[in-house]
Amino acid sequence: MTYFDCAPGYWDFRGMERLGPALAPYRDSVFLACKTGQRGAKEAQEELDRSLKLMQTDHFDLYQLHGMSSMEDYDKAMAPGGAMEVLRAAKAAGVVKNIGFSAHHEECACALIATGEFDSILTAFNFVSWTEGGFGQDMMAAAKSHKMAVLGIKSLARCRYTRGEDKAYSSCWYAPEEDPEYQERLYTYSLSLGVSVCVSPVRADTAA
Repeated sequence: MTYFDCAPGYWDFRGMERLGPALAPYRDSVFLACKTGQRGAKEAQEELDRSLKLMQTDHFDLYQLHGMSSMEDYDKAMAPGGAMEVLRAAKAAGVVKNIGFSAHHEECACALIATGEFDSILTAFNFVSWTEGGFGQDMMAAAKSHKMAVLGIKSLARCRYTRGEDKAYSSCWYAPEEDPEYQERLYTYSLSLGVSVCVSPVRADTAA
């Protein structure tokens, strides 16, 4: 396992406080990704600086606009004085090697892809979303046309929870598959869609 991804929003920086020291001895042999959930430049710069410090590194291999979930997010992050200014500057300075975004909104994702500024997209590419919700096809096609890396999350989704159903993991919208044989099949399905990497949560009760 060489791909690691973290973000300030994961347990209010506590994920970084734990992962940073653990990865420090192996920093040169891993691909380290991080994110900012901020939309303004000032706040995004502060978050980037704090993330670098907590992760005990002088650069991120990938830095992403996190949770781009509406066209309002797009307008704020991409406008003058928006968070994208920080990502551009950090990449130019070598503090960030690649820039990307995570999204749960296809219109917003496709608009970001169309700018041609991003190296990767991180979103839900899995059996349930693809076959039941029709979610992902437009993003995948657009990302491929721009030769972007495609990072998939929620690959272990077996089915959606129904309204009122008791959830084994409260933060998940889906029931995750726990049988190792079927987990492998679900990962294989996601990869067959064109996903470069399946990003898995380190805790079973996360929604990743």
